[in-house]
Amino acid sequence: MGASGWDYYTDYDPDPRAVLARLHERVLAEGDYYWADDDVPRPATRAELHSLYEAHEHLAEEGTHSILDIDRIAPVGTRDDFGTIVALPPERLRAALGTERPTRAQFDAVYRGGADLLDDFPRWSGRCAVLYDDDAPAQIVLWGYSGD
Repeated sequence: MGASGWDYYTDYDPDPRAVLARLHERVLAEGDYYWADDDVPRPATRAELHSLYEAHEHLAEEGTHSILDIDRIAPVGTRDDFGTIVALPPERLRAALGTERPTRAQFDAVYRGGADLLDDFPRWSGRCAVLYDDDAPAQIVLWGYSGD
């Protein structure tokens, strides 16, 4: 099938684990992810997903082409790694968006335009950035590529 790009917006939370857990729950509840085998029931939790991956290696290799393929959010400066989203550094935000505190509209205008400055990470990983409203953190956007 090939890799798929994805992106998610969620309310701001200073705890990256809470952000990721909330998105995982949302995507699992909505069923908004690729599932490579119709004969295997879709999981309802991350624990079920990992159990199914252990029992059906082909599902793990294919992935879900979604945030479910991500295990952690890492701070700025962290090296890219499988299953990891790394926060975009302020200088990259400034170079791509003209500000270190972009609004969603500013981010969308550049991201939807295909800015290479926002797209420099390996498959099975991604980036994130805080989006602002009236100079206060309002949302977090996470984007990446995963799946085979």
